[in-house]
Amino acid sequence: EIIFQDVDRADEAAESMKLTAYDCRDLGIIDTVVPEPPGGAHLDPEEAARQLRRMIVSELVNLQSTATKKMLKDRYKKYRNIGEYSSYFSAALTREVNALQNLVSSGARWI
Repeated sequence: EIIFQDVDRADEAAESMKLTAYDCRDLGIIDTVVPEPPGGAHLDPEEAARQLRRMIVSELVNLQSTATKKMLKDRYKKYRNIGEYSSYFSAALTREVNALQNLVSSGARWI
């Protein structure tokens, strides 16, 4: 709402700031995205819960077969890399600058 001063444009704001689940996965912030049922979790919360349960159980099975030392090493590396300057960050920054330039040139009064 802050960016566009319009709560109906929240998805657009999230996309422009690269806050979608898939962006977070691509940036290494999260490991996986749990797919939603068609139309979204709010339309079928029971199916959403089933999918979430399947993903959690699957990940727990994977974790049980992974050595603790490896998990700690991977976790350390993951969190050290979050926020690291990368080509993905550079591309995201370029997109954001272009979007802001387009807003300014179109006469937007609020960003």
